[in-house]
Amino acid sequence: MRYDELIKKAEAALDAKGVLKNYRGYGAETGYTGRFNMEYFKAFGFKLRMIDSVEANTEITLFNHKFKTPITSGALSGMTNVTENPLSKMAEGVREAGSMMWVGITTSEQFLSVVKTGVPTVRIVKPYAEIDKMARELKEAEQAGAIAVGTDIDFFYGGKVGDHTFAPAAMGPKSMEQLKDIMTMTKLPFILKGVLSTEDAEKALKLGAGAIVVSNHAGAVIDYCAHPLEVLPEIKRVIGNAMP
Repeated sequence: MRYDELIKKAEAALDAKGVLKNYRGYGAETGYTGRFNMEYFKAFGFKLRMIDSVEANTEITLFNHKFKTPITSGALSGMTNVTENPLSKMAEGVREAGSMMWVGITTSEQFLSVVKTGVPTVRIVKPYAEIDKMARELKEAEQAGAIAVGTDIDFFYGGKVGDHTFAPAAMGPKSMEQLKDIMTMTKLPFILKGVLSTEDAEKALKLGAGAIVVSNHAGAVIDYCAHPLEVLPEIKRVIGNAMP
């Protein structure tokens, strides 16, 4: 089966479940960022080096674990409208691919079901206004066997579809001092997800973050964001090889 045929088959299955109608207009406010993300990717192609070619080694080591591929899952949440036990099913596929599983909003039971598949797992907790809630989820992830944890620094408004914001009162922005305190709550590498500027990259360095994720959250929090690949080169110049 060709790739485009595979995509069409998957879309047809999701359409039959009524899933796609909820996501075709997905994104904050105008939905520009989500559309821009896809269009930006289309501008890229492979530069070929064919003479003296060698078989590529795609292995990568992160958080003291070796993976077959540098391509990982996103920080996944929900998807119960797609299938039963979606996170553990995704985790099994990620494990078979020799990669790393990332988990976002989830229940304790769902998170344990992911870890039990044996896939190396990262837990990203939301920037809750209630710091104790973050502490509980970080400790839970550590005790369950996560290889790293972190938070979405860009989610302090909550998620947004159109003009409808989800759980804004439950979230809150985090200062350097607050992040420093939160990072002491775990012995695991702490990841700052949602970095989209050199300023935040520099602050992540000062905090001693275990890694950063350059991301605009797929346009699901703030409209008209830059594309991660636009800012990645300047962020790389700032952090060098100081962190993944």
